[in-house]
Amino acid sequence: MKGVSSSNHKQKVVEVHNFLTSVYQSGDARSILLSIIQALYFAKSGIDVFSKTQVQTHFSRPNWLKIFSNLAWRHAGSCIGVFYCGSSNLARELEGLCTKFS
Repeated sequence: MKGVSSSNHKQKVVEVHNFLTSVYQSGDARSILLSIIQALYFAKSGIDVFSKTQVQTHFSRPNWLKIFSNLAWRHAGSCIGVFYCGSSNLARELEGLCTKFS
């Protein structure tokens, strides 16, 4: 991921999003300290404290409908691929969204 992140910084070919779903929702009092540490470290170094890349980590579950809608709008007429490894339940959801927005 570090290689993709650093080479992608020069020319936007891959869009990477990191979601740390085991942390409480964004804005939750229990995750505010983590968010502050992350923001300060990123502002100082340009590197995310969790992923150790230039891609900031989000502390919540992704809003897939919003992400796919935004991709379809920004890249209308383009071929967009999705790489995913994880549970088969989420794979089915992502496959459905890929079909819907293709």
